[in-house]
Amino acid sequence: MYAVRDTSHGVEKQICETCLRSRPRCFVCNMPLAGEHGKFKDGRLICQQDLAEAIFSNEDAQKVLEATQTELKRIFWEVLKFPETNVTFELVDRPDLNAAASMAPNFNGLQGLTVSRITTNLTIRGSVTNFHNTYNHRILTMFGMPRARLIAICAHEMTHTWLHEHLSANRKIEQDTIEAFCELVSHRVMQSINQPYEQEVIEANLYSRGQINVLLETDKRYPFTKIVEWMQHGTESRLTDENLHQILAIQTNTEGNSANGVPFKIVYSNRLQLKGITGGNRKLALINNKTLEQGERGNVIVGETNILVKVESIEAGSVTVVLPDGSKEILKLNR
Repeated sequence: MYAVRDTSHGVEKQICETCLRSRPRCFVCNMPLAGEHGKFKDGRLICQQDLAEAIFSNEDAQKVLEATQTELKRIFWEVLKFPETNVTFELVDRPDLNAAASMAPNFNGLQGLTVSRITTNLTIRGSVTNFHNTYNHRILTMFGMPRARLIAICAHEMTHTWLHEHLSANRKIEQDTIEAFCELVSHRVMQSINQPYEQEVIEANLYSRGQINVLLETDKRYPFTKIVEWMQHGTESRLTDENLHQILAIQTNTEGNSANGVPFKIVYSNRLQLKGITGGNRKLALINNKTLEQGERGNVIVGETNILVKVESIEAGSVTVVLPDGSKEILKLNR
């Protein structure tokens, strides 16, 4: 018997060698199938556990996409501004997904695809000619995915839409690194909605040829804002375990160096207000609408959304908070 970890469901199963070698696998969890299971028209097989959570209708899939967009907005707030109204979402079978990506019909390594159409608009005012790109994105993924997996895929593909809109044609990045960045965003979403098993799936996935592990390590050492800035304006096409410090190597002239000519900019502190501090042995800070103690995390309302912040320290007249992207801000009390 072999102990095999089912990362999709977070359990370890005892499976004999014969079953490992001879039985067909569930396309979601990749575990050998035993007993009753589902079979889709495109030949995919699915275990009963994953089948019970599978999404089949475009209406339900659209709700998953909208929930993903809300979570992305909450987590990344002004770090990554994802498209909203110019994105369509469609469930397809495996052959249609592979055809859209120019893959063989039975290729089993693709779970989602983003097809972006760019229209260049020309405006002339006197002697000045301006160009501006508009985008329409079509996200495709296979029907029959469990909800948590579908959210992970949506987060990955939504990151592709952001990259299409915010990377200039001059920024050269290896495809493995692009896929790893999308996986990193998805990994953060899975962490936020408490899906540790989907995080394991991302970490074990060979799709980015190991680059996801490099970016996960980078994310531990540097603020997420630095990774975003490097994606837009870095001097290297990829990072390695030996050169993570290259995350700080940024082109000095980045004006207009994005798909729409918008320089990279992140602003937090002007949207967060420290409204009060209470003393005593247990210090509390009132930030916008939320009261938090030192070391505590909480969702703070900002405009029409909310962001997750952590109070790192409370001093006399100021509070240091850790923002969703990993960066820190010092909020001062106005007297």
